Amino acid sequence: MLLAAPRERSAIDRMHIDRCVKCTRVAAAASELDAALETALLIAPPDSLADRLLLAHAWRQRRRKRTALTAAALVLASGLLALQLYRPPPALYTLSAKHPAVAAIAEVVREHQRVGPPAPRRPVGDELRRVGLGIPSDARAEYVGECRLGDGVRCQHIVVTSDVTQADVILAPDLPAVQRVLVADQRMVGLMNAAATGGFIVVASSPDAARRIEKLLLRSRTKPE
Repeated sequence: MLLAAPRERSAIDRMHIDRCVKCTRVAAAASELDAALETALLIAPPDSLADRLLLAHAWRQRRRKRTALTAAALVLASGLLALQLYRPPPALYTLSAKHPAVAAIAEVVREHQRVGPPAPRRPVGDELRRVGLGIPSDARAEYVGECRLGDGVRCQHIVVTSDVTQADVILAPDLPAVQRVLVADQRMVGLMNAAATGGFIVVASSPDAARRIEKLLLRSRTKPE
């Protein structure tokens, strides 16, 4: 109680502190620390003041003030814990239509709406190995066709199907500086991630489906050809 609220002491608390040697020491240390903190808050501290004070305090009074240091550590830890527990909601960004993940969603939507004969089949394994990915034995992949992303980056469009879900995958070996990002557009999501060469984008109906196919592809990584 003294560490949590050093100034709040009832008559019963004071009576116990007077009779208990250990609590008397803790109470004195808590009061001293509380007064020091109040004084420190009245001035603008210079850079690294907290570090210097804690180091000097530990050096000079390591034995006499061990309880006070423990209280200070608890106060600091409580503050850090509060900062960790409070996390603002993630910011929402509006991305350009040229962003690879957004362009991948547009490519999938166009392909779903396209009318005509399918593109000539090509070995999907070669396209996957070109970016350093693979397909495990419990899944299958079909070639859809060539495509282009954003500023004309060439890509290959395939469809990957597992036992539980299916998603379109855009393979882009020339995609530069790929960072993992999840975007939403046209009621679909695009999960972009880096590959051994370039990157790939999983376009699915939900984030969960996209992550499942992403995990499946990364599980069978190979050396790029």
